[in-house]
Amino acid sequence: MSPLPEENQSNTQWVELDMKPGESVQRELVVKNHSAQEATFGLQAADGYFTDTGRFNMLASDEPSEAAGTWISIQEEITVAPKASENVRFTVTVPENATPGDHAAGVASSTTSIGQSADGASLGVESRIGFRVITRVEGELNPSLAVQELHTGYKQSWNPFAPGSITADFRLHNDGNLQLQPQSALFSGSSGLRV
Repeated sequence: MSPLPEENQSNTQWVELDMKPGESVQRELVVKNHSAQEATFGLQAADGYFTDTGRFNMLASDEPSEAAGTWISIQEEITVAPKASENVRFTVTVPENATPGDHAAGVASSTTSIGQSADGASLGVESRIGFRVITRVEGELNPSLAVQELHTGYKQSWNPFAPGSITADFRLHNDGNLQLQPQSALFSGSSGLRV
């Protein structure tokens, strides 16, 4: 499953929207059935989030959404013929009281199969594939990063004529309302360490 790009848009991996509170837009996605049998796929939108490692994820199918996942309306399922694909329209509607900034959600298709555990018990296995939908709501934007848990160290080289090495461990917290892709660099000098 993947989003269908808009005109003059090359990205087909995720959807990024700039919208006003109260605004509604429609987009399309494509669901492909690579198997030799007809297949029915469940369709679902859910709140999205970024993990500590920076990877995008969305809530599990049994977790209720409370944020941008509720802004997306999509049909519950689609049946696709063997080796075929179907386009599906979905709607994003920003609430009138939405706060400015970036709001993350995801749209996924799912199939359920029956597998077996090591002891022979039958298990229902849900497989999901999807993409992220980032909606930037117009208003006062506040890009901000906070450095937390900063620990620095210096290790002297075994060679007295060679410089030692500086280490810095820290955690970056996005306390603004925008997605950021920070880059870090260390500088040493007479003024000390700067991150």
